[in-house]
Formats: sequence, C-alpha cells, structure tokens
Amino acid sequence: MTPFIDSYASDRLLFEVRQERHAAEVFELFCERELYTYLQREPPSSIEWLAGGFKQLESLVSRNGEEIMLGWIAKDKTTRNPVGVFEITVVKDDAYIAYTVFRPYWRRGFAVEAARAMIEFISKAYPVKRFIIEMDTRNRASIKVAEKLGFEFIRVKDNACFLKGLVSHEFV
Repeated sequence: MTPFIDSYASDRLLFEVRQERHAAEVFELFCERELYTYLQREPPSSIEWLAGGFKQLESLVSRNGEEIMLGWIAKDKTTRNPVGVFEITVVKDDAYIAYTVFRPYWRRGFAVEAARAMIEFISKAYPVKRFIIEMDTRNRASIKVAEKLGFEFIRVKDNACFLKGLVSHEFV
C-alpha cells in the first residue's frame, strides 16, 4: 500500500500534516508533564530532539515497511493555535488511533472531534477494516473519548508495561 496523507478540516479544527517545522510551534505544549501520566515516554528534551522525531515520521513508513504512520497537528480554526497531535498507524487492514490534546484544550471535545475526522479521512484513503484504540485502564479521559466514539471494549492487556513505578494494564 502506498502511503498517502493530506491536510483536512473538521468543524473547529484544521489538520496540518505533521512536519519537522511544527516542533518549535508545539514544543512548550509537549513539555506539560500531565500529558505523560499514562505514557512511557517523557517530555521532549529540546526543540531539536522533537524536530528530529517529527522529521523521521515524515517518511510515513516504519523501518520494516509494515506500518504506515500518519500524523497531523490540529489547529483551532479561529486562533490557528495548536490543539493537539493526532496519529493513525495502519498495519495491514487495522488502524491504531492515538491522540494528544494539549492541556489548554482539555475537556472541550477536541479529541472526539479530531478522532472522528481522522477516521473519516482514513476510511476514504485506506482499506481499513478496524479502528483500534489502546489506552491505560486508569486513563478516564481516553476511555470517555473511546466511548463517545462508539468503540467496543475487546479485552484487557494485563501487565502491558511498567509505567512510572507501577504495572500498567491497557484496554483495547
């Protein structure tokens, strides 16, 4: 499958294809420690480090060539301020959804709106049969997003990882 990505919009958001140049724009927002409560990674160490990661992802394909990795920086249509980063990884006919909404935009419905728009875009561009969200079982906000999107609970991955000194379980 040939990787394809483009910019698009939803009611309140503009989705720009994530590029190296976005790192300076979102760096400080990515440094908010609360974003990493349920993630194994830590805040970026520098704008350059973040830019390097974004640059690597511009290839759209994993090193082994088996995954298509798509990502967007979502911006508020009115202010043009970054609201979050939204990603989908396509593996065969499955699409794994990931989202990070920056703290100033929490609890305003942006994750649901962005995920719906992403699903619509991917459904038109790729032969995906199933969309999947994996999240820490303690992450109530992410669980609510999945519920509002109509996702079905499939299973729990017990002992998914060791996270910040605790064993983490994940909902799929």
